Amino acid sequence: MNLGLDAADGDILAITDDDSAPFPDWLQRIEQAFQKDRTLAGVGGRDFIRQNGTLLDDPVRLVGQVLWYGKIIANHHLRTDKAQFVDLLKGVNGAYRLSVLKEIGFDRRLRGRGAQWHWELSLGLSLHQRNWCLLYDPEIRVNHYPGNLFDDRSRDVYNSEEVRNRSHNETLVLLGYLPSINRMVFLTWAILVGTSESYGMVQMLRYVPREKKQALAKFRDNLHGRYTGVRSWLRH
Repeated sequence: MNLGLDAADGDILAITDDDSAPFPDWLQRIEQAFQKDRTLAGVGGRDFIRQNGTLLDDPVRLVGQVLWYGKIIANHHLRTDKAQFVDLLKGVNGAYRLSVLKEIGFDRRLRGRGAQWHWELSLGLSLHQRNWCLLYDPEIRVNHYPGNLFDDRSRDVYNSEEVRNRSHNETLVLLGYLPSINRMVFLTWAILVGTSESYGMVQMLRYVPREKKQALAKFRDNLHGRYTGVRSWLRH
């Protein structure tokens, strides 16, 4: 991605995935958004995902937000009727001012083979720290057909390396963004509670009846990723 960024030319760099199909007015709406607001460093929108032929269309209020204790609210693929300022855009549907993007670059500290987990989070929070804004507009649309992943990430089979890399990257990025007190709250929450992707103790106990030893492995790998994330943050 950094090689592509170095070679890019123009005013706006629009990014999507190889398993997506932007709507015909995608670039037009992106251009209009930047023209209306000079404070924007990035704009993006909704990616339509279908599961077994059914559109995932639950209504949501918040999109692309980082809560005060570090929990990430994504929801970019779900339904909201209003444009809103966000903390991060989704990689499948985002565009950025090229001059700003070249200044920051894509985070080289992140771990992973192929596409690194949480590069969008790192980019979004870096822009916020420089007082730029990001806009999510649900009318900027792409169809998203999540395909097979051929790196350390998998959508169907548990991958220990994936969980460790994801937890490492999230921890590294958030510790560099959150205020000092919030960092301690985040680490406590991440270890004791966690999420359905990165198990803390509560999530492990929740899923043990169904997943047995795999739930313990997910908890172990999350702890490993948090630990290495803290070490990486301290080194930087």
